[in-house]
Amino acid sequence: MTFAFWWLLFGMPLAAAIFASVGLLRTWSREPMRLMKAASTVLTIVAGCLACGTLAYVQLVTPVSSANYRIEALGLLLTVASTILSLITLRSVRWFSALTLAASAWMLVLFFLVGASY
Repeated sequence: MTFAFWWLLFGMPLAAAIFASVGLLRTWSREPMRLMKAASTVLTIVAGCLACGTLAYVQLVTPVSSANYRIEALGLLLTVASTILSLITLRSVRWFSALTLAASAWMLVLFFLVGASY
């Protein structure tokens, strides 16, 4: 598969999480459970940055060793935490909470599949 395909797979959830964080910031003062929503959004953004940064490193520098699972494990932990926090914040659902949940669940599936493919 080409790198453009991987950029699309990992870049779209990152863009969605950034868009959700802008929506959260716009309604910050009147939002219930705002710290949990902010934490889930930040964790999703960090996981997306980890994925895109690793993809850029592989594309521009050198491939990562196939015996090294640190990146996949860290990404999996970040997205599991983000998905759990996003599920907890569904009690007061808003569009950015649902978007963060969708992005974190998508990243969770991707990190699991990438980690299981070696």
